[in-house]
Amino acid sequence: MQETKDNIKPSNKDLKYSSDEFVKMDLNISGMEKIKIIKKEGVPFKEDDVIAKYLLKGEKDIKFIKSPIYGWIVKYEEDDKTLILEKCKHEMFYIHLCTKCGYKKTENDELKAYGFTNKEFFFSKEKAESLEKTKVQDYLTSKKLILLLDLDNTILHCSSVSISSEQIKFLDGKYSTYISKIPIKNYVTNRYETILIKFRPFLRTFLKNIKNKFEIFVYTQATKEYATGVIQYVNTNFVKDILSTTRMIPRILDENGIAENKSIKNVFPTQEKMILIIDDNMEVWKESGNNFIGIYPYRFFSEREKITNKLIFINNFEKNYTKDSFYKIEHDNVLFCITNLLLNVHRKFFAFYEKNQITKSISRITNDTLKLILLRKKFYYYLNFDKSDLFIKKNKKKKEKDNDNNENKKEINDKEINKELDNNKINEEKKENNNEQINKINEDKNNEIKNNTKNLLKFKIQKLGGELIEEEKDMFDADYILTDFYDLNDETFKNIENHKEKKIPILHSHYIEICSMYYYAVKTEDFLLTEQNNYLKFLDLNKVFEKNKVDIIKFYKNDEFVDEN
Repeated sequence: MQETKDNIKPSNKDLKYSSDEFVKMDLNISGMEKIKIIKKEGVPFKEDDVIAKYLLKGEKDIKFIKSPIYGWIVKYEEDDKTLILEKCKHEMFYIHLCTKCGYKKTENDELKAYGFTNKEFFFSKEKAESLEKTKVQDYLTSKKLILLLDLDNTILHCSSVSISSEQIKFLDGKYSTYISKIPIKNYVTNRYETILIKFRPFLRTFLKNIKNKFEIFVYTQATKEYATGVIQYVNTNFVKDILSTTRMIPRILDENGIAENKSIKNVFPTQEKMILIIDDNMEVWKESGNNFIGIYPYRFFSEREKITNKLIFINNFEKNYTKDSFYKIEHDNVLFCITNLLLNVHRKFFAFYEKNQITKSISRITNDTLKLILLRKKFYYYLNFDKSDLFIKKNKKKKEKDNDNNENKKEINDKEINKELDNNKINEEKKENNNEQINKINEDKNNEIKNNTKNLLKFKIQKLGGELIEEEKDMFDADYILTDFYDLNDETFKNIENHKEKKIPILHSHYIEICSMYYYAVKTEDFLLTEQNNYLKFLDLNKVFEKNKVDIIKFYKNDEFVDEN
């Protein structure tokens, strides 16, 4: 039997089968009496599968012809005994096998996961790109962008305590409006358990405004069962069919059972221009930072419940509940602001596309939009770590730990010193050097924390289009001076009293925090420090929000925005 593969030049009549996708086999075998093609046209087979059998003249033994490829028969020319085979492109795999021909993938095969809820399905790079281009064009036609949306601490907060029947009855009364009870299937016990979820304020507003402008993919590190329960509840109680379990990427575990980082490539391996990410945790999106829009974590239940195994609400909500006091406690307005940002980015994206017929990266549009918030405003940051509330707050636990360690070290050192003194092996100079080393370590730690605090503030200011002046000599070029002091009459503040001459306003650094939280340059009046007006440590965010609410909508030019809260 003579086989001809890709290196055999076909005749003119076979030019349509002349590409690398086909194999032509010459079945004109010397002395052949008859031949039978076993495989039907279009039916896939593996390499070395028997595709035909024949009999030579004068012989009784049947001989077999095996396939040189993974593929299927396209055509058999009986007149000239030519068999045309088409190679399988291995475009889709389930786990490790090609879904069409059964080919087993190897380490050399470049495969991509695409739009699925797990890593069991893969596509060839070419197929994934083709699918994505088709899908992207569909989104462009329908004027939709893609939003990867996290659940926990982004649009909801889940209680970690199992709920008893008595607690359910208690919550059915005055709390029923605000706290949701959702049955979730436990993937271990296979039974349903009731969990408490507090959805973030303005969630309905958020979902209704973006419903026709974004295709939402729920991307969470929670279990599939949990995500499914939340999606079903949101679709029933907030906005009908806004979310879908077919557009859900739950926790993906690696071979060691540890949750993997999130990645755009698990949804769209090659197309990132139309994708935005809303999540409270940037650490899990290390490969997709450019598409990330950070959102401040939302927490309603107390972290103490994990320790006490009792249901505890933040700010003693269960003891002090009234309708009015609830809204004072429930002052989170972040989704209102995020909604306006997304609508603005959507409008700019499609305005550019309709004008130029090409897409502009959505991450670039978002970054350009955010830089308009502080719009080249200059800030100087004055921080005295000895008296700063920020330092005390951030380092209370660290100081306690360091003090304990220092006490232990001191006790050990004292014993060693006394022992060595008794043995005439140490002197006062050595003891003094030891104390200097400890002081140097503490000083280095303080400088590290100070630099980290300053760098974080600098990052937030630059992200919103402002500038942080670093040199003290350039302090008076600033539009605002930022500080962590609450009282300008503090003696340590005399270093910058000259601001009076330049009339530079002094703001508490919380101003930048709130601007970053709301993605808007809020009015400065609530953060302003004067000799007559000290900054309040417990800022009423509701009042701040109400003063800026209308202006936020105007800033993002969202005439179509509807508040559904």
